Order: sequence, then C-alpha cells, then structure tokens
Amino acid sequence: MNNDYNKEKHYQLLKYSRDLRKQGKFIGKEFREDYLKLLSYSVIISSQLNCEIQGEYLGIFKEFLSNRITSVKFCEILEEKRELNDELSDKLQCDIIHEKVANFTEFLGNLSTSCEVCDRNPESYRLPGHISESELRKEIEETYLQIEKFLEE
Repeated sequence: MNNDYNKEKHYQLLKYSRDLRKQGKFIGKEFREDYLKLLSYSVIISSQLNCEIQGEYLGIFKEFLSNRITSVKFCEILEEKRELNDELSDKLQCDIIHEKVANFTEFLGNLSTSCEVCDRNPESYRLPGHISESELRKEIEETYLQIEKFLEE
C-alpha cells in the first residue's frame, strides 16, 4: 500500500471539493493545501489504473518490438490508453492502491515523453532534442526489460 495514500482522507477531500463547487467555490482557491493533497491522490489513482492494465502495455511493447506495429502506431496506442485511464480516473472515487503503481507509471511517463520527441525524419531535418525512431526503439526495448524485471520483484 502506498504510504502517501489515505483512502478515507481522499474520499473526504473529494466530497469536500464537490460541496464547495455546489457553493460556487473552488478548493484550489479556498484551501490550497487540501487541493494539492487531492491532486496527489488523483495521480495515485491514475497510476493504479496504469498498473492494472500492465499486460496490455506489455502487449503493445511486444507488438512493436516484433515489428507488427510502427512507432507511430505504438505512440498512438500509448496515448489512447493514457487518455482512457485519465477519463476513468476522473470517474472513480477511491480504490485500493498498490505500492508499485508510482514506479510503473514513471516507466510509461518517460516513454510517453520519448514518443513526443521522436522525429522520423532524417537527422539533418530533426529538431534539436528530438530522437530518431531507432533511438525510440532502443528506449522501448530498455523500458520493456525494466518493466519485466520490476514485475518479477
């Protein structure tokens, strides 16, 4: 269980935030510390959701690494899954949080950033700070191995 997560406190903050909204107020303006705590709980919930579909993530890694999908398709699927999880996270109240969720989401976050800066153009046309498709492939391979090792622990 994540030491920073308190299910009861999370529920109280969600309820409090809704009550304030009904009064035309916003928790972020009224009580900044509570708002930041509520945001941190939301991140934990989102991380839990990502961890719950780890098999799906590993599946798209395998598809890409076995050349069944392109890097463009890989990045599209990754972004789709992130958006769906964000939507679901917003709808959820509270759930039991697994202690490994933050680490798992960090793997995905780093890879999402790499997808955003992947430039499939020749190096002479690439923007500074962007990476090639082969560099993206290497990162995907490394991340896949890190996730496999992480899940075995």
